[in-house]
Amino acid sequence: MAKAKKNTVAESPDSWRRRVNFDFGENSLKEPDGLRDLTINETVTILVTGKVKGLRLDEEGSGLTLVMDKIELAEGKPKDDLSEAFATTRRKL
Repeated sequence: MAKAKKNTVAESPDSWRRRVNFDFGENSLKEPDGLRDLTINETVTILVTGKVKGLRLDEEGSGLTLVMDKIELAEGKPKDDLSEAFATTRRKL
């Protein structure tokens, strides 16, 4: 009798729990503005709007099921530019 080959996962079990995939296209949500400007490993803030359809709260952890209605890419804060700050500040004498 041959030994059953054990399935292995290349990543730690915790890493898949933190992943979220968004699919856009036919019969799905509208692609958010700015999606095509993203690059791999870029940090981004995403605003997801929807309705909570399930909640799980117990000793082992918690979770929720969300039916999404809308996805937006939030724009990051621009870096402070001192020249712009000086141009917009009134000088008091």
